[in-house]
Amino acid sequence: MLVDASNCAGGEEAMRFEGLSVSFGGAAVVHDVDLTIGRGEAVGIIGESGSGKSVAFLAALGLLPSARVSGSVRLAMTEILHAPRTMLETIRGRRVAMIFQNPTGALNPIQRVGTQVVEVLRLHLGMTEKAARAEAKRLFDQVRISDAARKLESYPHELSGGQNQRVTIAMALAGRPDIIVADEPTTALDAIVQAQILDLLAEVRRDAGCALALISHDLAVVARVCRRVYVMHAGRVVETAAVADLFSAPRHPYSRALLAASSSLDAAPRHGAERADAAAAIDGVAHGGCAFEPRCGDRLAECRDRAPPLGCSSRSSHLVACYRGVSELVSEAAE
Repeated sequence: MLVDASNCAGGEEAMRFEGLSVSFGGAAVVHDVDLTIGRGEAVGIIGESGSGKSVAFLAALGLLPSARVSGSVRLAMTEILHAPRTMLETIRGRRVAMIFQNPTGALNPIQRVGTQVVEVLRLHLGMTEKAARAEAKRLFDQVRISDAARKLESYPHELSGGQNQRVTIAMALAGRPDIIVADEPTTALDAIVQAQILDLLAEVRRDAGCALALISHDLAVVARVCRRVYVMHAGRVVETAAVADLFSAPRHPYSRALLAASSSLDAAPRHGAERADAAAAIDGVAHGGCAFEPRCGDRLAECRDRAPPLGCSSRSSHLVACYRGVSELVSEAAE
């Protein structure tokens, strides 16, 4: 029994993708993505590099002008896909803020970091220079940048990678957004600083009451911060569930391979796949049906004909784009 993905999600929505597709020069890279983020919710989007995670969000915010984009993206009840540039400019940074994986590259190297935060505050909140400077210092204190008054006068190259990432988080918070999109925000940081930044993101999200979309290939990062997760493979969402459910009982063979191949999450379940076998299984060439079918040990005949839609049992919030995986969910629900 397959049911529409939207019937499996509940709660008030901050952001919703419906049938989002993205292509460049006729080559499709994101296919019919359905994704929902609730108000105040922390959601992870995981998958290997090239799975379409970042492209989907950049396209949704109108940041890929050369791409062909179709579908629907709504903030609350407002459609923003293909919205006028003037409307998108008021949304980006104000209602939706982004944190990028390279904090030094995301900051202007020839402007003091305090000036850059003040600019966001004046642009989106209409503050005076004096009020914006005071608020920038408060934000630096909030994200635990020591000696905040002095650091406001620093240039990005004078700060460490962790400090620069804290600056970008302060900039994201400056617009008081409804949702923060964090795109691999800890990739360039060492393990200790990474843990500090993740804890900081969780804390500021709770304090600000905003939603968080955490894009990552690192399963441990998502498990630390998020309660619900989407798995993307070859431009499609192939599974979504509560983090605990996905990590304890993944239903899509790609999710199982991804978990088994992970070296960063000691508790990753194997589900019959050895680590080396799982890593090898992710390699391969896709075709027109399920992209994972050529290297899936559980494939069925219909997997080659067409990509399976996201489905779940009528009593489950665990969705999987896998004919065999859905059958397992339905069988368990019937027991």
